Amino acid sequence: MNRSLCGPGQGIICSLCRRTGYCINKHSLHHICAQIRVEAILYTLVREASTPLPCPFHGAYRFRYNENSGGFCENEASQIRQCASDAHFRFLFRPCAGVDYSFNKDVDFQCVATWKAGSDTYLYGKFSGDDVHDKDDAYRCFMYETLGSLVQLAVSADATCRGLRSPSDGPLVMELTRDASSEVAPSCVFPRWLTRSTWRDLAGRHVYSTDASGEVFSVALSGSPKRVTNSYRCVDMRTGNTSQTLALSSASDDCQVRYQCIKIIRRHRNVLEIHKGRYVDSASEVCSQQGLATASVHTIIPTRLASARCPYIGKYLMEPGRSTCKVDVVSGCDDVAHISIVSSCVPRPVGHLECLQTWTEDNRKYVIARRLRNGSPGTGANCFSFEHKGGTLRFTLDRLCNHGAPSIFNGAFRYTLQDQPEACDVMTTTRTIYETPKKKERAPQTKYIRNLKVKDYNETKPGEDAGKNASYSSCGDHTIRRITASLWYIHATAIVLLFACR
Repeated sequence: MNRSLCGPGQGIICSLCRRTGYCINKHSLHHICAQIRVEAILYTLVREASTPLPCPFHGAYRFRYNENSGGFCENEASQIRQCASDAHFRFLFRPCAGVDYSFNKDVDFQCVATWKAGSDTYLYGKFSGDDVHDKDDAYRCFMYETLGSLVQLAVSADATCRGLRSPSDGPLVMELTRDASSEVAPSCVFPRWLTRSTWRDLAGRHVYSTDASGEVFSVALSGSPKRVTNSYRCVDMRTGNTSQTLALSSASDDCQVRYQCIKIIRRHRNVLEIHKGRYVDSASEVCSQQGLATASVHTIIPTRLASARCPYIGKYLMEPGRSTCKVDVVSGCDDVAHISIVSSCVPRPVGHLECLQTWTEDNRKYVIARRLRNGSPGTGANCFSFEHKGGTLRFTLDRLCNHGAPSIFNGAFRYTLQDQPEACDVMTTTRTIYETPKKKERAPQTKYIRNLKVKDYNETKPGEDAGKNASYSSCGDHTIRRITASLWYIHATAIVLLFACR
């Protein structure tokens, strides 16, 4: 390391994380750091729970390597594969006949840190694989240099950065050459209605996002945005409009690049449906109907989605059946964004839902909702549907819309309700929900009209602008007018009494 790093305010970093000397008492920090000699032992500290960062070089490479054997092992099969995450790639080492210390192994590498010391650039990372048995085998330090399409690497023999004299002089030396034939560069952009937001699946397990260019669509584990599991590069936009898009993509999954067709259907501005076709090696027939016949389907919604007005308001009674318990589905009575399922046999509601988004399609009303427990929302959500049929209203967990997302309720969720609701027992607060802005999302705003809270709620059909806000009252506008008139009457009576007292 460059000893000039030991300056005022940096001495602790130099003495603890770089090199250490003998103990010296009663001297300034700058003086103590100046006593550390170049030949002092170098210590390397690694934060194990570190966040991966983008590697300094990307794409596919072929390489030759020399591990103190006196000559390079040059095998065309030795290569570096790009992975879904730009912080991760895979080394494929292949042996050479007649070269000592050549080997056959596949190891994954994750970039942890990069820094520069003088004119030298360093990379520190972690290997994983069947041949990596402990932490000493996992962590390695690199000194590297990029010269156009050529990258020179010197790799340390252990978890420290000792023994690296230059990018071409170290315990293990590698020369990487860019392999453009193994790369598939993006050549189109995903639609704006997909790239405008960050999305999540209904289970809350994965997060979907695009890069700044809109060319790469990535899937990461929820809660760990750097843990990318899949990456789709837009190669050819087959069809695209305001309601759906069909794109040929270069998919990176488990560090293997293959072609995959993805079809994205816009059910609503805040509800998308993704169909992922099977992986193929050829791009010619990847987007055929046969390729999409066995596609996996996922419903995704924005990661930050405010509550929305539920599709119905009132108390719906369950059709008489064998059960002796009386079951009611109370929608929008205590809160126009809540649905409660109440049974006469249980003191507390059987289920309590918070509506997140509603839309109408093929004479059905759909709602994305999550379960509330003790007033707190859960992580998972489901897609439900309401359908009028034979004088009844059927309220079910919609299998075709839910697409395999785990149910937030135990057992089957299916209620056949009487078509005509009863009025709410308690007046519902009238509210208005504002749609989340396109660029910056924010929580619903609350306005106050006298002593009544007012929020805006809206419901839109596919293709309609969700920014049009409308105000609803579950008990009717006439109730609001009657209460307002009563307040004015009380106010006027108080004024008359005041003058009478005087």
